[in-house]
Amino acid sequence: MLAVLLLASASAHGSVFARLRGGKAAYKLTYFDARGVAELSRIALVAAGVDFEDARFPISMEGGKPSVPEFTAAKASGALTVNMDRVPILEIPGGPTIGQSRTIERFVARRHALYGADEMEAALVDMVVEHSRDIKEAFGRAVPPFGPESEEKAAKRDAWYAEALGDWLQRLQRALPPRDNDA
Repeated sequence: MLAVLLLASASAHGSVFARLRGGKAAYKLTYFDARGVAELSRIALVAAGVDFEDARFPISMEGGKPSVPEFTAAKASGALTVNMDRVPILEIPGGPTIGQSRTIERFVARRHALYGADEMEAALVDMVVEHSRDIKEAFGRAVPPFGPESEEKAAKRDAWYAEALGDWLQRLQRALPPRDNDA
């Protein structure tokens, strides 16, 4: 299941996460228009079947550097104070706004029964999340996240998906304890 979510995330670039099923969203997750550190929170919200607004600050490249004027304005307005003027943040109707990607991930998982039935299962969930973060970081080292798209960058991305991702997912599968029905 995790492999499917990771692959869907990698191929969909979040567009599927922006769809709401009508009505007011239960949460508003704010981050840049990129996967980044908010992607696991998006995946958890979708896996839990939670309606959420996926608010994204646009990023443009100017002079080889990222430009984020809407983010800069939100920071200046104090809207991001809860996360020390950074993103992601999760706005919760009737509750506080919270920051820090891992805090948001754990909050969503706990609130929506994705965090296991006891402390041991919660530890295994944390382990998978951290392994997933390692996989994402390995991808970021192999395929530079910034800069213009190029044939070289596309070739690196294709090679990573064709060669490295399968190895990482096999290693992740081996890291998991056997299930009762895996005799």
